[in-house]
Amino acid sequence: AAFGLYFPRKEYSENVYIDQPAGTPLLRIHALRDSHGEVAHFHLCQNLIISRTRSHENHWFQIREKTGLLYLSKSLDREDFNMLSVGNWMPLSKVMLYVFLSSHPFQEKECDSATRTAVFLSLINATAPVCSSLTARQLCFTDMDLSFHIKENKPPGTFHQLQLPSVHHLCQNLSISYKLLAGEGVPFRYNENTTGVSVTQRLDREERERYELIAKCTVREGFREMQVEVPFLVNVLDEDDSPPFLPNGTDTADAIVEFNRKE
Repeated sequence: AAFGLYFPRKEYSENVYIDQPAGTPLLRIHALRDSHGEVAHFHLCQNLIISRTRSHENHWFQIREKTGLLYLSKSLDREDFNMLSVGNWMPLSKVMLYVFLSSHPFQEKECDSATRTAVFLSLINATAPVCSSLTARQLCFTDMDLSFHIKENKPPGTFHQLQLPSVHHLCQNLSISYKLLAGEGVPFRYNENTTGVSVTQRLDREERERYELIAKCTVREGFREMQVEVPFLVNVLDEDDSPPFLPNGTDTADAIVEFNRKE
């Protein structure tokens, strides 16, 4: 059975600083296809989840429907920060929003797609740091693990972009380049022009359940060069992990369990 487009990771995270200008790109979210011909459409529901009991209408974040680029549509000022942080006087407050995915364009208020991923945004009560104060690790990678889940026997496609949109936007005077270190014959390709990582063929979980690669980043500023490497992990999901198909059209079935107990 086909279950449609899906996200290669369950959640995303990013930092947002006070007074970052509207239009600042934050992160890019990818989708993989269940079958050929599907086209991904991304959609944000207009509620920021602040806590289990509190949410607020989203005035600050938008996503590009066809590319999955999440960006600031309105600058976050101190008044906004205080309102969203519930007056907890902490230098950091977290909010969450859901990105929904469909193979057809969304209606404006539509939020009933079953396929969604969570984005956790850390709102930091400070202006964005200058590039020279950031470590190579901060310039190259977020705090999220580079860990992905790809379904077996599904079409190839791009599932991650190594370049951080927010850093690329902020630190244009730096040269930041990437490499994907992998063994021979591994079914993944890195595109230097887009910094995108793709799966190049259908995967077979019986052949291999997990791929352990290394993402390497080099930062150059004048004569200074810094390098950092982090694990890049791909887990292959079994087709049989999908929900079972039951012919009577319900989600229940009778099951008989027999025990043969031997002393």
